[in-house]
Amino acid sequence: ENELIIELNADTLGMASTDKGPIIRMPHPNRRPFGEHKLRFDPERIGEPEPNPDLAALLQEAKAVQELVLNNPQRPLNHLAEQQGSCRKRMTQLLQLSWLSPKATKAIVEGRHSESLTRGRLMNLSIPPQWEEQERLLSVR
Repeated sequence: ENELIIELNADTLGMASTDKGPIIRMPHPNRRPFGEHKLRFDPERIGEPEPNPDLAALLQEAKAVQELVLNNPQRPLNHLAEQQGSCRKRMTQLLQLSWLSPKATKAIVEGRHSESLTRGRLMNLSIPPQWEEQERLLSVR
């Protein structure tokens, strides 16, 4: 329903014969692309998770905010946000992300998460405090 599943025939691709060929899972695009549709893949990377640099950068930004807050316990969050050229809401969202479980953080950095997880979705999620619930919510693998 939310993804295209393609199963490849290993023999046809000249790969070692197995019971089942490699399986590629692709999320349906949020919008229709312009022009020609192409399916491209690198045979060496079939089945490997694809890291999302935007999500990794977001987690780095969240850790930087966490460090800023911990190093300035006497300063209100809105003052810290103003000092950084940000708003309190964004700082709060980033601070919330900085407390993700180590397993969820590692999975996101390595690309082992739900393919529907985007920077915007991650920023707007209500992250539960329990690590197991975080991992379930983010569908980390």
